Amino acid sequence: MPEDTLLEVSGLGVDIPTHGGYVHAVRGIDFTLRPGTTMALVGESGCGKSVSVQAMVGLLATPGLRLSGSVLFQQRDLLQLEQGQLNRIRGARIGMVFQDPLSAFNPTRTIGSQIAETLRIHKGMSKADGLVEARRLLDECRLSEPTKRVAQYPFELSGGMLQRAMIAMALACGPELLIADEPTTALDVTTQDQILWLLQQLQQTRGMAILLITHDLAVVARMADEVAVMYAGQLVEKAGVERLFAAPAHPYTRALLRATPHGEMITDQPLETIPGSPPDLFAPPQGCGFYPRCSEAMRICRQRMPEILPAGDAAVSRCWLQHPDYLAARGAGND
Repeated sequence: MPEDTLLEVSGLGVDIPTHGGYVHAVRGIDFTLRPGTTMALVGESGCGKSVSVQAMVGLLATPGLRLSGSVLFQQRDLLQLEQGQLNRIRGARIGMVFQDPLSAFNPTRTIGSQIAETLRIHKGMSKADGLVEARRLLDECRLSEPTKRVAQYPFELSGGMLQRAMIAMALACGPELLIADEPTTALDVTTQDQILWLLQQLQQTRGMAILLITHDLAVVARMADEVAVMYAGQLVEKAGVERLFAAPAHPYTRALLRATPHGEMITDQPLETIPGSPPDLFAPPQGCGFYPRCSEAMRICRQRMPEILPAGDAAVSRCWLQHPDYLAARGAGND
């Protein structure tokens, strides 16, 4: 694992047991995250983004769960750690911001007491010192009247205020990695902009890395340094953010971009949609999972799973369109 790598995910697989058998929710994903940078995991709902991250940090407590691969965080494989060891890392060195902050907080306890508890467990602070630090953290996260907020309960705060409080709790112990799972989904546009600006400012001042889970490509364009696109539990494309938007290599990525509103669109112009549905992950296809929905599909796409192939400018794509034989044939005008 290179010294400039904070997180290295190799061959991560997640099989979730159900009454009907195992769902192969994540099927061998690989990516790395460098300190101080932002990696975005992107894809449709159900593609495996959140399940991947929850598996990495031991938040999937399903009996019979099967995990494979490795998740190296600062040279330690998180998948091999006991829950006690993971508890000392989660909240301290890895912070998490969840999609729904209201459900993430205990409704029977004040905001301040919950932040202070994190500091007591991981830093050994007293309750009084923890409340003082909680007020400082809420102020750092631009929450108005922090002295008042520490004594309030979650239901007394708006969605945007709760998200700021959630960020404050996630950053309480100075983590090297912040995992943000759809942090702006339930917020209005103005509040979304404020939360994204806050995350950018906190990243600059603290030097932390961010693993951002989202389906919003506008958020990706604003926040990410690198992007990993997921489909049907697999990583299908990985590239720098500018490269991905300028020259997407995988047909699924191009379809996502065409389905995203942008400033050049005519007001009444309908968005393009991606026809069909993702494959059934009880029995994943032997070939490319995007094959039935792809306008550029070839016979080999149905028969064999494509490898991860270079796609230029340090990008990679899981697509036969990037295979050297296909590129040579296209260059010769034989496609």
